[in-house]
Amino acid sequence: MKSLQIILTILSDALLSSEIHAQKKIGVFIHGFQGNAEKWTAESGVPQAWISGQNSALDDYVALNYETTDLMTATSRANLLSNFINSLQAKGDPVNDQWILIGHSLGGLVARDLYPSLRAYNFNIVAAISVGGPSQGAMATNVDKGQISYRLNLMKQRIEDAYAKKIHFLDLAVDILDLVNNTSNASKIAAIPDYLEIVRDSALGYASHIVEQDVKNLIGPEGSVISRINSYSANNAQLHPPNYLAVIGAEKDKAPVRMAGYIFDVDPSLKDEVKMLEQVDNLRNDYFKLHEDLYDLSFNINYGANLTCRIQHPLDLWNKCQPFEDAFKRDRRYRELWKTAGNEIDQIGNIWSTFINAYRIKEISYQEFIPPCPDEDDPFPIMYDVLANIEIIEQDCSNSPNGEYRTKYMQMLVSDKHDGVVTTYSGLWHDDDSFGDLNNRLFDDVPADGGYNHFELRNHKRAYTLPGQFNEGDVNPSMLFARNWLNDLNL
Repeated sequence: MKSLQIILTILSDALLSSEIHAQKKIGVFIHGFQGNAEKWTAESGVPQAWISGQNSALDDYVALNYETTDLMTATSRANLLSNFINSLQAKGDPVNDQWILIGHSLGGLVARDLYPSLRAYNFNIVAAISVGGPSQGAMATNVDKGQISYRLNLMKQRIEDAYAKKIHFLDLAVDILDLVNNTSNASKIAAIPDYLEIVRDSALGYASHIVEQDVKNLIGPEGSVISRINSYSANNAQLHPPNYLAVIGAEKDKAPVRMAGYIFDVDPSLKDEVKMLEQVDNLRNDYFKLHEDLYDLSFNINYGANLTCRIQHPLDLWNKCQPFEDAFKRDRRYRELWKTAGNEIDQIGNIWSTFINAYRIKEISYQEFIPPCPDEDDPFPIMYDVLANIEIIEQDCSNSPNGEYRTKYMQMLVSDKHDGVVTTYSGLWHDDDSFGDLNNRLFDDVPADGGYNHFELRNHKRAYTLPGQFNEGDVNPSMLFARNWLNDLNL
């Protein structure tokens, strides 16, 4: 009788242990390109948030580490799988526990790529979440280091060239206006090139790693990892998780400025993305445009004075009229410098989009003022065609002494939605899915969502403030949605 009781107790303990194991949900967090486990745990805070509180989605979690080179060959992938399995087995039971894969960026592709193998080792994977994972390939893998360096350096130089031309009384008037309005535009403008320098260096480092690790052949649109995961049938549980979600973000305009604030924290002002964007917009509209308009006004005044002087003093043009001619030529040059610099700021978003192939071409018509042709010894400077955003061209001129307006047609680059690195389309779980699909949740740049860059998308809490919508430190709607989605599965 006593032996029977012992046996029943052992059986009861075994059943109880099995029930406890079956109820344990473990999140497996996988970082992105050139990242580490701390990108999830220390930076995003999602794993800790998901195992705490009344609406917790997980009982435990493990954050994994890997190198991009681990994905390159069958042997390296086998070693990576072995390392992952060892880490997971140290955390829980492969069969009796429930495992949820959560990957950011490249980590989302790693999760999908290794899912069939983990299933083959009897891991009970019940769901997978890809956060900004480019399942259709990342066009950013095609970025060109030379293009990045040249184009952002050119933008930086044009802004600095305009700012350097502060020797006219008009510039003094603008600075006095700043003092009256208690603003400091004159000093703020010098910071924009610093933003661009930060982003340029970051982008060049990103491009260098892509080239060094042959990432294009891994996660480019026709890369080996992309080809494998897109061959997995949605109806085959051995190849494809039974529950899956792609969380996709979309960036607002001026992605480089926002990314600069997120990547670097050496300057506290860079961390306030909204403030930075407002600052750039204000400088463009209030400072650059004001200089452009003032120099245009001064040009017209001096140009008219020169014409009048030539009529009044036809025999003594050099002594009487040369100052007016020198003045309008100077004003024309400075006006074009400020105009070009301001247009560079307008194009920050589109220029970045060309780096990651996230743009479309739209044909437009517009009215452009064509100034009168200058003297042969005073040619127009080489100007950048901002609307085309493609090449350097020489400014046209008019034979009319007063200039003229002409209708022109241009192909304009328009930035498509992207999260700073990945286009929204490339984040779809399957290439024939839509954003309205329950498995693909798009968080775009409408005010309610606030816009997302590639890094902020994965956070538990927002990294910046959008006045009237949310504050820095508020719960991030994208990760709140993912957690609620997981809870609604009732696993």
